[in-house]
Amino acid sequence: MGVIKNLLVERKIKPVLLGSTAITGAGKAIQPIKLNAGRIFTEYHVKVKGNAVMTYASGAPTWLATGILNQYARSMSLYADSKLVFQLSPQGAQDIDFLSKGSLQHSGSSGGASAVAATSRVTVDNRKIVVGTTGQITSVEELITLNRAHPFCSFQESLATCDDFRKADSMEFRFENKASNEFMTPGNTAPLVDSAYDMVIEVWGHELLDVPDAYKVQKFNLSYAEQTHLITAASTADTVNLKRVARLGNIYMRSFTGAAGLAPADNVVGKVRRMKNGTDDILADSSFTQLQDEMMENFQINDPYVSNDRYAVGMSVLNLVRDSLTQSEEGSVLVSKPNVRCKTHELELTSTADVTLTSNARVRIIEEILESPLQFGDN
Repeated sequence: MGVIKNLLVERKIKPVLLGSTAITGAGKAIQPIKLNAGRIFTEYHVKVKGNAVMTYASGAPTWLATGILNQYARSMSLYADSKLVFQLSPQGAQDIDFLSKGSLQHSGSSGGASAVAATSRVTVDNRKIVVGTTGQITSVEELITLNRAHPFCSFQESLATCDDFRKADSMEFRFENKASNEFMTPGNTAPLVDSAYDMVIEVWGHELLDVPDAYKVQKFNLSYAEQTHLITAASTADTVNLKRVARLGNIYMRSFTGAAGLAPADNVVGKVRRMKNGTDDILADSSFTQLQDEMMENFQINDPYVSNDRYAVGMSVLNLVRDSLTQSEEGSVLVSKPNVRCKTHELELTSTADVTLTSNARVRIIEEILESPLQFGDN
């Protein structure tokens, strides 16, 4: 108890710059960041900052307001001693970060004749890439926090999922780049050439200090299962397979319209049910909007509508963590062996009558998985 009490009272955390890598263009590979291990981390900050020249012959290039890094990278992954710790899309990470803080961190860009100086800030929060006239410079800046000490618990409980890499020899952040034709809004018809990049991704870590060598802080490895489900018809119930694991954290959902551009939308899903062993055991039965309302209240979200838009459009959460990870009443009912109690674990999503289906609408689903900590060295 003395160790826990000291950690709770002192909370000795030191920010550390772990490394950086360059973004050299849309569709181009992003080199991994190799890091020094041997420490305990409670969170990572991924910052994108820099500029590029955007040239186009006609039309108006457009981007969705889904973040800056999300335009360049499909996923972010952390490895320790070549073992996967977690993998998550930039927008998925931004959504969870948004819920943990109650508001969005800085994310925006501007276009003009000159770049924003390295010592200055991009002073807009538009969550997307913006261009000036053809041949001008687009400057970007974005910060995303990856919470490894679970943000929806008390500090003591949250330490159960921090990354304890004291016995690991190496760490590596990897970024899976998107293809060049995924760079702009789907259906965008303005051909664009991006060049002259001076843009970097920095990764900072918050290191937890003064933990005795013999004391095991981490009780679970926090990983994610991310998938996208396509909605192909209105007023239709679809089932989505979820993980069967001993402990499950929150389930985060983000829905996107089937209209041109595939923007986030609230009118894609109506009813939401979480089921174990089919309809024999209904674990949750609600509506998408009700879950969204509870999300706004429970996570104390400050996200007012501006010009009929807000960041939380299309977002909802099945909140299973509540206040405790070690005594999660929801997660503990699922087991990993298919022949023991839980043969199926599903999410049933019923589309609304007025969902737009010019193309398939979609729902991105992220499950938090709480597993045994990874083993390093002589653990």
